Amino acid sequence: MAGKSTKHIYPNADVRILVDDAYFDVHRFLLSRKSEYFRTLFNGPWSPPFPSCPSPPTFDFNTTDGTASDSQTNPLPTVTPGLTTAEEFILFLDFAYAFMTTPFQVKIGNLLRAETVAVKLQVEELDSLCRSTSFNKHGNRITWKNVEEFLKAATDHEPRLEAVRRHCELFLHSTDPKQKWTRALYLGEKYALELIVKNAAERVPCDPGPFWNDPYFQQLSATLRAEVAISRLKKTGFEDLFCVC
Repeated sequence: MAGKSTKHIYPNADVRILVDDAYFDVHRFLLSRKSEYFRTLFNGPWSPPFPSCPSPPTFDFNTTDGTASDSQTNPLPTVTPGLTTAEEFILFLDFAYAFMTTPFQVKIGNLLRAETVAVKLQVEELDSLCRSTSFNKHGNRITWKNVEEFLKAATDHEPRLEAVRRHCELFLHSTDPKQKWTRALYLGEKYALELIVKNAAERVPCDPGPFWNDPYFQQLSATLRAEVAISRLKKTGFEDLFCVC
């Protein structure tokens, strides 16, 4: 049996949404106002937001097929969309009910999830917010502290996140080779950044210093480590290479 969510249970709610193992007592009007998915779900006619979207269950708001929430005498009609995870739905409700708390912000860590919610539930306003957070015009916000977070968010190669991935690649490519070059190679190989991996030899500075025990270097593939070693060899000569070893 599903349990009550710790968030988004409202005493004057008029619908219960069941997602995974949690239920949310919320307002049809607000969900319809924010999401085209819920607007067509509640008011019809139904049209799927994307080809693989499952059809919603049929229900009649003139009847009550749910169980009463703790704060209500009358039971609520219950809907099980089967479209999002509980985490995704909570993010959507955080966005929809933001006017009651603080302005909703798309953060680096939840960018991919927010994009997923915007697509699945057809939330145009959230989609615009995600696009503005994708740094199409603000690539300079990427730093060594957050570059991997951005790359993780873009791992699934969502088309709308490709700009984020590209900015990360350009950031790693344009940094001074003497600064964290082994980490740049590690991220380039881990996230398949062609610009970084193809130019691996160029990433090795003329005086790289001892790097054989560098934790990022150790995580490179044998092929890339060999390429780095050959580049070092060409730049410093056999004697210096063997001294480092």
